[in-house]
Order: sequence, then structure tokens, then C-alpha cells
Amino acid sequence: MKTLTTAPPKLFELFPELKTAEEKAYKFLEIHSDNNYGLRRTGRQLTVDPKTVKNVYEHLMDTPEGIRFREKILSQTEDFYSAKTLTLLFEDYTREITRVEGMIAQCKDPRERLNLIKEKRMWMKNLLDAALACKPLTKVAAIEALEGQIENEKERYGDLLNDFGNPDTNN
Repeated sequence: MKTLTTAPPKLFELFPELKTAEEKAYKFLEIHSDNNYGLRRTGRQLTVDPKTVKNVYEHLMDTPEGIRFREKILSQTEDFYSAKTLTLLFEDYTREITRVEGMIAQCKDPRERLNLIKEKRMWMKNLLDAALACKPLTKVAAIEALEGQIENEKERYGDLLNDFGNPDTNN
């Protein structure tokens, strides 16, 4: 594992307002992450050569600071894609769609009604975009739900299964 003391010298020249090497490394990793790990974009933002960005990034990935940064990003991503977050997201979108539909039903002014219909379409598009973005995750959520259902069935009918005994034995 590498240390920050052996980092490329350009890292220490960046961010003069920050005092410690750890703060500079973390700031560099944040900026690089915000730029979707693009070498040129990060280089332009920091006014350094993209090759330097690559060298600094590769060095930082083998340091304790780089490992902590990756763990933090991973935990944030896992939290966002949790079943609870996705459920809340879909509930919020459907609640907004229902709210706008109620307003459309009560609206008499044709122009206002048209604006409300546009708003409803916007919420429906957001719901569709979220559903498409989460589609690979729905398989995981379905599997989790099925596992929970199987556990419930085991609890309800477990004693019946025990009555039949082990099929491999001659009972």
C-alpha cells in the first residue's frame, strides 16, 4: 500500500488553501469523481495535464485515503439503491400524479387545465425514467420479496413439513 508522502508532487501544489495532504487527496478524489473520472475534464478544472491527473489518481487509489473514499462512494450508492429508497421514490411520484389529477378534475379554466396536464406528464415522465433506471434492480427486489414470502410460508406451514419427516429415511 502506498502512502501520501510518495504521491506525485503536483498533488501538493493543488489546493493551496488546504493544509494537510489527506485533505488535498480527498478534495482531488471528490473533483475527479464529480467529473465522472474524466481525465480531461478534471485536468481542465484543476488546470493540470490529463496525464498528471491519471498519475495522481492511480497513486491515490492505493492509499488508505483512496480506499476510504471508494468505501464512502460505495455506501452512498448502496443506500440510494436500497429497496426502501426506491419505494419512497415511486410513492412520491405517484402521490404527485394523483394530486395533479385531482386538480385537473376540479379545474374549469382551459389554460390552467393544460398547464396541469403538462405537469402531470412531467411527473409521469419522471416516474418512467426512474423505473427504467432501476429496471436491473427490480430483479433483485423481486428476489428479496420472494425470499421473504418463502420465509413466511415456512413459518406458517413448517410444522406440516416436519410431520412428513425426511423423505430419505424409511418412516
